Amino acid sequence: MLDRGVPAAVAIPARDEARDLPACLEALARQRGGHGRAVGPSDFAVLVFANNCADDTARVAREFAARSRLRVAVVEASLPPELSHAGGARRGAMDAAAALLDGPGAALLSTDADSRAAPDWLAANLAALAAGADAVAGAIEPDVAELALLPPTLRAREEREAAYAAVLDRLAWLIDPDPQDPWPRHGIHSGASMALTLNAYRRIGGLPAVPVGEDRALF
Repeated sequence: MLDRGVPAAVAIPARDEARDLPACLEALARQRGGHGRAVGPSDFAVLVFANNCADDTARVAREFAARSRLRVAVVEASLPPELSHAGGARRGAMDAAAALLDGPGAALLSTDADSRAAPDWLAANLAALAAGADAVAGAIEPDVAELALLPPTLRAREEREAAYAAVLDRLAWLIDPDPQDPWPRHGIHSGASMALTLNAYRRIGGLPAVPVGEDRALF
């Protein structure tokens, strides 16, 4: 486990993610400055919460840490059946990452083990929090190669659903605009890209440990 006192920590719940986790960690190791902020691998920590794994997720994470400048802590956990779901795993990951932070303004972030953060992802989130946001929800895009494997009818339906969701979000803003979340905006609230201050996380009592939709429940 890393020492406490880091200014930012990224929580990654990981269950049987030995195949995809290296690409996720590599993307975090390549974070660069942007949005008026300088960011390097030593400026934040990553907490991999390897829960209920039947593969080598924890070993893969430790091996990556050994050959990288990225500061990686690995927690292995066996969650009981009532918590062995998406919400329980992400809550465990975020609570463990929060324990590494120092100060109410420290940044607690989350992503998924099969996601790859953009190079300015961390800097963009930190800039938004520094500007006064309590929480930040990032937009996500599907992997092009994996998307191509889906049946054409399913891809077409997804495109229609996305367009419909965008219209609903626009209507919601027109009817009841939120000055803290002005248009243009996106309606994505996904655990694959979210950040909040440590103070905000503690004020709300942590992540709701619901079986599904824990990310939307947090926001």
